[in-house]
Amino acid sequence: MVDELSADTVQKYVEKGTPFALFFYDSNKEGKLADARAISSTVAADFRHQLFFLLVDARDLHDQLEAYGLQASPLPALVIDKLDGSGFIKYREKSWERTALSAFFQDFVDGKLKPGKKSQDIDRSRANEPVYALTYAEWDELVVKRNKAVLVEFYAPWCGFCKSFKPVYEAVGKKIQETALNKTVLVAAMDMTQNELPAGAKLDGYPTVLLYPRETYKEWVAYEGDYTSKDVLAFIREHVSKGGKKRKKPKVMTSTVNQDGVSSPAKLSRDDL
Repeated sequence: MVDELSADTVQKYVEKGTPFALFFYDSNKEGKLADARAISSTVAADFRHQLFFLLVDARDLHDQLEAYGLQASPLPALVIDKLDGSGFIKYREKSWERTALSAFFQDFVDGKLKPGKKSQDIDRSRANEPVYALTYAEWDELVVKRNKAVLVEFYAPWCGFCKSFKPVYEAVGKKIQETALNKTVLVAAMDMTQNELPAGAKLDGYPTVLLYPRETYKEWVAYEGDYTSKDVLAFIREHVSKGGKKRKKPKVMTSTVNQDGVSSPAKLSRDDL
């Protein structure tokens, strides 16, 4: 009724075309396999005709963890993969009790749950930080249906230029918080190793900074200046006051940051995608 994921079992279930319920657990922690098996077994019997229930060792099959955008998620974690290319459905409740799990699976069977894209979990506890950690899951709410202009840095943690730019971008966010622009501008950053690329966004490298004007009918504007806090702030003030214009190809990064967080010009290219 509950199987463990392996190359052999994956092929067997894929051929049958039945959706997977994947329970990820940490084999490095004693008792976690038994815990995961107990959790999954509480509901597997009730939904055995609609889903295959599989246990996934997140340490041995880390690529599976990344494929579902669960790198930063606490374990255990649960997703349903429909195997039809439409995406997957992540279990976002805190409870692992039978009642909560049964409600989740019943909603899936009833067609009430829509497959989602790769996204970090939303963490509103960080809403007051200078740079908001934007996720794909809240893109529509905060960007598409925005009531503020939204400045978004698309970055990758492994990108050296992104690391150099981080203190500059945080300084921009702090400055916005200290001024009246705080009411009309949201400074955000999106980790592209953990989030799906939003529709319409065009990235030619990391970091890419795009400004979405407050007026939702206007196109985003690509930042094309030097990567200094002074220039980025000037860019925000210019476009927040006059709105958006047609998008242009993002410019390569042209600044570095010293240990004190002060940016200086440098002829550097951003990391390519």
